[in-house]
Amino acid sequence: MKLPINQLLYVAIAGLLGGSAWQFYETWKEIRKEDARAEQRQREASDTCKLRLEKGRSLNVVSKGPNYAENQPWDHFKDANLIGKLPPPPPKPIDPEEQKKPEKPPETPLEDICAIVCLVFQEDQSMAILRYQETSNVEPPEEILEAFSPPDTVTPTPRTNNKNRRNAGKVKTARPIARAMPTTRVGGFVQTLRLEDNLWPPYDHIKLVAIDGYAEFAEFSRTAEDGSESAPERLYRDELGLSQAVMERLHEEGYTRGSKPRSVNPETSPEEIPEGLFGIWAGGDDTKRINGDFHIGRREWKDWNEDSNRIFNRELQTKSYSGRNGVSGVQITKVSERFQQFGVQAGDVIVSVNGEPVRSKAQAITVGKRLYKRGVRTFNVVFLSRGAEVTRTYVAPDQGR
Repeated sequence: MKLPINQLLYVAIAGLLGGSAWQFYETWKEIRKEDARAEQRQREASDTCKLRLEKGRSLNVVSKGPNYAENQPWDHFKDANLIGKLPPPPPKPIDPEEQKKPEKPPETPLEDICAIVCLVFQEDQSMAILRYQETSNVEPPEEILEAFSPPDTVTPTPRTNNKNRRNAGKVKTARPIARAMPTTRVGGFVQTLRLEDNLWPPYDHIKLVAIDGYAEFAEFSRTAEDGSESAPERLYRDELGLSQAVMERLHEEGYTRGSKPRSVNPETSPEEIPEGLFGIWAGGDDTKRINGDFHIGRREWKDWNEDSNRIFNRELQTKSYSGRNGVSGVQITKVSERFQQFGVQAGDVIVSVNGEPVRSKAQAITVGKRLYKRGVRTFNVVFLSRGAEVTRTYVAPDQGR
C-alpha cells in the first residue's frame, strides 16, 4: 500500500502554520497585558505623588536640604572683614520730582552756529561781525524779515451775486511771513547790520562778553534758565577754514599776532606825540619795533636799494603759494636770522601790500618800488601766518635820510 505523501505534507504544513499563528496570538496577548500593567503602575505612582504633595502642603512645613549655591568655607575666610571696614552706605532714594525732570539737551557748539568774519578791538567800542552757518536754523528778527521779504501778490476778489456790496472786500486775510533766511534776487544771503550782544533765536541765550586784545578770538557765555552764566567759550577767527580745535592748539603753543596797539590820549597835542606813531619813521641805523610797527633801519634799507635780488636769493627764499580757499601769494620758505627781526618766519605767505594782491616775488618787488616812488612810506603787508591773517606795518625812511 502506497502512502499518500502529498496529502501528509499538506496536513503537516497546515499544522505548522496554525501552530505559528497561535503562538503569535498568545505572545501578542502577553504584550498587551504588560503594557496595561505598566500604565496601571504609572497611574498609581502619579496618584501617590499627588497625595503626598497635598499632604505636605497642608502641613505648611518647608523642608531644608543642602544649598549648593552658598559660599564654601574658603570663600567665607577670604571675604572675612578683619579690619572692621564699614559696609557701603545704602543708595540714596530717588526723588520723584528729579526723576520727572527732562534731560538737558546737548549744547550746540559755537562753530556750528556762527563764524567770525571780523574782530575790532578798541577798548569799550570792540565789535565782532558774525556770519551764521547755513545749518544753524536761526530765526531772523521780524524787522529784517519785513524789510527784505518780497511783496505779497493779492489776487482780485471775484465778483459774486451778493447784494450786500458794502461789506464786500473788507475781510482781512493773514499775511504769510516767510521764516527762512532772506536772500537777494541773485541768490545770496542778505547782509545786514544789527548791533546787539545776544545771538538770534533759538540761540538768544548766548551773548558776546569779550574780545581778545589782539583780535584773535571772541568769548561768548551761555545763560541758563536759573540766570547763571557758564564759563566763557572762545570762538577763533579763521581765514583758512581750519577747525576751532586746530586754532586753539596754535594759540596754546604761543601763537600771537603782534603787540597790542597802544592808545594815544586824544588830549595830547601834535607836538607832544612821540616819534614813531602814525607812520612817522623813527630813524636809526638798525631796525626798530615801536608800537607794533617795524621801522626799517638805514643799513637794511641801503642793502635793499642796492641789490634786492641778492637779498631774495640768499637771505629770503620764496615760492608761489595757492591755498584751498583760493588764497594765493608768495610763501617764504627760508629766512635768515638777520631778517627775522622783521617778524617774518619760514612758512609765512605774503598776500597783499597796501591792499594790492601779489602772486610772485617779482610782483611784490615791483609793487613796493612803485608805491615808494609815489611817496608812500608806510607799507601794510598782509601775511598768512599759522592759519590766520596777520597785518604787519613797515615804515621806510625817505631817500635822503
